[in-house]
Amino acid sequence: MYKSFIGPVVASIKSENENSRYYSGLPNTQFNKDGLLIIDNFLSENECDDLVELGKSKIEENDKSGLIADDVYLNIRADAEDGRDTKVKQIFNFDKLSDKLGSGFMNKLSKTFEENLGEDVVIKTCTLQVDDPDTKTKRSWHTDKNPPPNFKAFVYLTDVENEQQGPYCAIKGSHRWKYRRIFNVMINLITRSPKLTDMHHMVGNRNDHYLAKKGTLVLSTQTLFHRGSPMHSEKTRFMLITYINSKTYDNGKPLKFW
Repeated sequence: MYKSFIGPVVASIKSENENSRYYSGLPNTQFNKDGLLIIDNFLSENECDDLVELGKSKIEENDKSGLIADDVYLNIRADAEDGRDTKVKQIFNFDKLSDKLGSGFMNKLSKTFEENLGEDVVIKTCTLQVDDPDTKTKRSWHTDKNPPPNFKAFVYLTDVENEQQGPYCAIKGSHRWKYRRIFNVMINLITRSPKLTDMHHMVGNRNDHYLAKKGTLVLSTQTLFHRGSPMHSEKTRFMLITYINSKTYDNGKPLKFW
């Protein structure tokens, strides 16, 4: 009983308390208040187009998940057995394929993030994510992990002008929804959900989404309740996703996805 239910609930409560302590020590910026911040024109249209073409060429050359270059991995989600996000393809460590994602990009991104978070950050890696239209297998509201937080920086590489084109969806301020997150963990344990980070309850009929032109940067706290748009029925969306840790919680190890 303790290992299967009480232990995870106690761990969730402890992590939420740590999350509260962490944010209480940060400046009261708009990003820390909302857990999300949108910055226009972070990359130029030409830079976005070049990264899209690079990604297309690598995916066209490979039709199965696996290494496609030294320490660069193509993940085709349809190859997985969980039936979620089956129209998604990801190139992990995409930054190793393009000079456009070298030190200039990383330094600019670090500075932008640190100015809005109020703490030094560690950039881990970049992923190119390609979402084909999908209205059936998108994962619903969830967090990437339970607190303490980690972060992502999303750069739209293609225009997303309506909800049918797959905008990023996230609920501002939900990174501070302490008791709702604990409640969802408890429900997930009771229902034996395979993912404790599913956040399907106490959300309401929310439809928060963010349209943007290519080149737009979205700074995001990944303890926000977020999802891919379940209404994505038009055209393929390309997104550059950079994984970021605060210096406080970085373990100094590279991220591994395979």
